[in-house]
Amino acid sequence: AVVSTQSGHYGREIFRTPPLVESKLYLTLQSGWFEKGKKKSEKNIEVLVSVVNEKDELVSKVICEGQERKSRYRSSVARHCNTPYWNEMMTIVMPDSAFRECFVKFECIHVTSSEMPQKTCLKWISYLPLVTQVGNVIPNARYSLKILPKNTYISKDLWEDDVLIKDENTQASKYTQRLVVFTQLDSTTLTDTAGIARIKV
Repeated sequence: AVVSTQSGHYGREIFRTPPLVESKLYLTLQSGWFEKGKKKSEKNIEVLVSVVNEKDELVSKVICEGQERKSRYRSSVARHCNTPYWNEMMTIVMPDSAFRECFVKFECIHVTSSEMPQKTCLKWISYLPLVTQVGNVIPNARYSLKILPKNTYISKDLWEDDVLIKDENTQASKYTQRLVVFTQLDSTTLTDTAGIARIKV
């Protein structure tokens, strides 16, 4: 119990839950490079963007499109183009603690053009980790993401093999298949020192 300093009466102590601290990551899906393969015509490519945890489980309602929060963002369909250019931006809003364990997942889908209704088929995936191997939030930058087989799952081996994420200005541009994305962090609690954002402890 707590005594009121004004009335002298005993009162009930009020506990207030601290507000949830969230940060924003502005993510731009810029472009992609895809191999033609055995198809005679170029592909119709759509990208499904989501946020997943280390177990590849969906993190719901963290992608903002306008005032609406969604679990997935669906890009426009780049038709008959193996080098699509989307330049589409979305905002990921999450508690700061979630940045340590989450990845942005990109599912690259082929959309048929000859059938109605149109059919879709998952072809490839890419992952963008939100922290580096040493625990820093990824710097604001342009990134090339290597496109992986659709049955690839998140693991530490992806980091160790250095195939998960590359800066566009490095040898990543030599990948025959890749996605290019931009990131920009907006946070009052994740600090940026020398271009590298760190999670305050």
